[in-house]
Amino acid sequence: MIDRGMHCWVDMLVRFFQDILPTIVMVIFSFVLVASIQLSYALVVGIVFCAILYLTYLLQKKATLIRRERVAINISLTRRFVKILMSKFEVLQNDKSRIEGDAIAKELNRNIALNKQVQNLNVWIDLSLRLLIDGSKAIIILLVGL
Repeated sequence: MIDRGMHCWVDMLVRFFQDILPTIVMVIFSFVLVASIQLSYALVVGIVFCAILYLTYLLQKKATLIRRERVAINISLTRRFVKILMSKFEVLQNDKSRIEGDAIAKELNRNIALNKQVQNLNVWIDLSLRLLIDGSKAIIILLVGL
C-alpha cells in the first residue's frame, strides 16, 4: 500500500511536469497570441475554452463518484478475504467456500464494470482536452496565416 501510494505521487508529479504544465503554458501563450491579433477572436477562443473546461469538470465529477464506489468494493473484497482467512476452517467445514467465491466473483465483476466506466470517462476527458489544444493550434495557425 505504501509503495502504491508513493508511485501515485511520483506519477502525478511526472504527469504534471510532462503533460499539464506545458499544456497550460501553451494555452496561455496561444490565448495571448490570439488576443494580440484580434480581441474578438480571443473572446471566441475563451468561450470555447470555458465550455470544454466545464465539460471536463462534469466528466471528472462523475468519474470521482465511480472511483469512490470502486474503493468501497475494494474494501469489501479485502474484508471478505480476511474473513475467509480468519475463519478458513469454518468456511471449509460448512462448505461456504462456493458461497464466498460467488460473492467475491460478483464484487470483482462489479469492479471490472466500474473500471470500464472510468476508462470511458477518461477517454472523453482526454478527447475534450485534445480538442481544446488542437483546436487552439488550428485557430492560431489560421489567424497568423490570415
